[in-house]
Amino acid sequence: MALQLMVHMLAERERSLGDGTQVTHSGRPAYATVLVDAISGLWTAPVTPGR
Repeated sequence: MALQLMVHMLAERERSLGDGTQVTHSGRPAYATVLVDAISGLWTAPVTPGR
């Protein structure tokens, strides 16, 4: 999941830059912060017990 998140966030940023539209995260530090927060959220999310 973390790999998919990184790939899609990078692709979204590149598409925005290519289209000349507003980039959601202005710089690399902001982008890195959001990415780390998202991955941390995935790692710490509650797990549903098996059925």
